[in-house]
Amino acid sequence: MNHLRDITSLKNRYYIMRHGQSKANLQQIIVSLPRSDSREDYGLTELGREQVRASIANSSLTADTIIITSGFSRATETSDTVRAVLGAAEIQVTDKLRERNFGSWERPITQIMKRYGTMTG
Repeated sequence: MNHLRDITSLKNRYYIMRHGQSKANLQQIIVSLPRSDSREDYGLTELGREQVRASIANSSLTADTIIITSGFSRATETSDTVRAVLGAAEIQVTDKLRERNFGSWERPITQIMKRYGTMTG
C-alpha cells in the first residue's frame, strides 16, 4: 500500500535565494568557473549584503533552516549572511548548485558584445 496516500499536507518549505549584487555584476564580468572565482574577489558588494539582509528580514525563515549553497564566493557570502542573521547551524556546500559553464564567454560582457554584437533579439 502507498503510505503517501494518507498524507494531506507536507511540512517542508523550500526557499530559493539568488546571491546579492556581486562585484562581477558591477564589472559586467561572467564568472562561471571556480578557478576564475578564486583568482579575484568577485564576492558581494555592500549593496549585495544589504539585499541579502533585506530578503531575510522579509522572509519567514527560522534558525532551523537548512542552508545549501554553491562554492562561488558570491553564493558563500550570501549564505554566510543568511546563517548569521538566522542563527542557523551550518551551511552545506555542493558543486551541484554551481553556475553553468560559459566556456569562452568567461570574460567581460563588453568583449563578448564586441565579438558577437548585442544580445537582443
